[in-house]
Parts: sequence; C-alpha cells; structure tokens
Amino acid sequence: MNDSHHFLREAIYAELAKPFPEQSMKIRHVPVRAASGPDIYAEWKRRQPKPA
Repeated sequence: MNDSHHFLREAIYAELAKPFPEQSMKIRHVPVRAASGPDIYAEWKRRQPKPA
C-alpha cells in the first residue's frame, strides 16, 4: 500500500470516529433490493444452518 492510501484510510477513519453530528460526511442507509426477485438477505438467512 502506498502512502496516499495510508493517508486516505486514516483520514476516513478519523472522520468516522467523530460523533454523527460532527461528521462532514452524510451517512445514509440505502437498502439494495432487486426490483423483482427474492430478498437476497432473507434468502441467505433462510439457508443458514439451524443451531443445534
């Protein structure tokens, strides 16, 4: 990894370590679902092994 990647990673970490109201980045959740077809997460969860 070169120095610019290291600097960028540290800058992003420092920004995300701040409380939400102090962050300059606006973080928002955007669920990703296909317009048609199954809910990918629900399908994954359904296929997980059941605990014994």
